[in-house]
Amino acid sequence: MTEPAPLFLDGLLGCKRCPLSEHRNRVVPGWGNHDAKIMIVAQSPGAQEDKLGKPLVGASGQFLSQHLATMGVDLDRDCFKTNVNHCHPKDDREATPAEMRACRPFLDLEGERVDPVVILALGAAAIKALLPGESTAVLTIRGHVYERFLWGKMRYVIPAVHPAAVLRNEVAHKMNFRADLRLAIDISRKGFFKSTAVPFRKKPATLTEIKEALEYPTFGFDLET
Repeated sequence: MTEPAPLFLDGLLGCKRCPLSEHRNRVVPGWGNHDAKIMIVAQSPGAQEDKLGKPLVGASGQFLSQHLATMGVDLDRDCFKTNVNHCHPKDDREATPAEMRACRPFLDLEGERVDPVVILALGAAAIKALLPGESTAVLTIRGHVYERFLWGKMRYVIPAVHPAAVLRNEVAHKMNFRADLRLAIDISRKGFFKSTAVPFRKKPATLTEIKEALEYPTFGFDLET
């Protein structure tokens, strides 16, 4: 079994490209299986990550790890996890756009080295970094599958609610969060098959069409009451 390990990039550990370097304890490199088919991207390391030098090891990471484990996936051994920013912002503030741009070359190098099939983008900052120009709210686009040319080839990007937000309101988010994890796992193992959608129309769908739609990975019905 592949042993998880940090991915140290040239210039990363001593990086001074942005103000985040002034208050960090240490740089937090990407970590996990360097040949993983699933790459998980969050925004910035938290206090626990800053202390240990490893991404997604705090409460959010533990929550993510627990749910992946129920699906037969080990977060460290089967996935590669990283952040848009590799330093912890002081006082847990959000990284600025300039700080994210400064760190983007390291994220791109990680993507090239790992060469994932699926990128799971956790939270608004990761979604913005991986799906530039997408301004729709996270809750609206979560669970969608985007084909994007990243790091030299077409890949699948799946937006998801950040585990920290799920922890704050499990009733509202946990079921969808688990569905997004399952979707990423299934695509990494089986590939992504586009379904042929029934075009919009003003007449009801037949029972047969409804049953066929239930077999699609994602489907929706407009219910007139």
